[in-house]
Amino acid sequence: MKKTIYTLLIICSLSQFAKAQCVPGNYSGNHGSILPDSTQFPHATLNQAFHAVIQIQVAQDTTGTFVVSGIPIAGKFVFDSITIHGVNTVPALSGATIQYTCSAIGCKFLGASTGCIDVTVPAAGTSVAGTYRINVTAVGKGVFTPTQLPIPSQQTITQMVNWYKLIVDGNGTGITMPDNFNETIFSVIDVKPNPAHDNIAIQYYTPTSNTTSMDVTDIIGKTIIHQQLASNKGLNNLSLDISTIQNGIYFLTIQSEGKKISKKIVVSHN
Repeated sequence: MKKTIYTLLIICSLSQFAKAQCVPGNYSGNHGSILPDSTQFPHATLNQAFHAVIQIQVAQDTTGTFVVSGIPIAGKFVFDSITIHGVNTVPALSGATIQYTCSAIGCKFLGASTGCIDVTVPAAGTSVAGTYRINVTAVGKGVFTPTQLPIPSQQTITQMVNWYKLIVDGNGTGITMPDNFNETIFSVIDVKPNPAHDNIAIQYYTPTSNTTSMDVTDIIGKTIIHQQLASNKGLNNLSLDISTIQNGIYFLTIQSEGKKISKKIVVSHN
């Protein structure tokens, strides 16, 4: 399904860079969309440096619904410029951060122009296999004219491009973030294996550092295990010893940030 935005971002591998002809210049299009939705960074290799290029095409103007002062309003936006304010991964890479440079000074791309963002990850950043969501923060400035009340005004609109992924191939447990993952709320990412024998590996995400409670209860509500956990901002990993629990069905409940999430687990020592 097409997703609308005021930039067109095409992600190309190094081998594709020459074909993509990502050279700063003019752009005459006025559509604001990313096609296809399935576009991804080329895969990275475990413990090896990674490099890719994002090609940006800034429309001269585009028509759609924009969030102005917190309110979605239909209208036409004529771009003065788009500035890239950040490129990061969720969860954060282990041991390094994603780095980027732009073909435009200050990462400021003028309206009706094309340009490039060169993205690199040091080898230390690919030390954990898994899937990482890429967030690109773009801030557009220009003149917005509402459809219903056609009075033009200078506006600033921030857009988060967050449907691209960096996939690090390799052996190991790895991390796979769900497509609908929201880094502003507490969530349980993974509980495995299930059924479990002696240990359960739990991955959960908290947007802040805090104290998290974890309980295992049986089917009649009796608490079998209770722990208070010091959780760090970001992804947290917990190994839960269940070797002394009898075979059966239990409920794992983790509470953080005022939110409680329960998962059914099966314990089988056979």
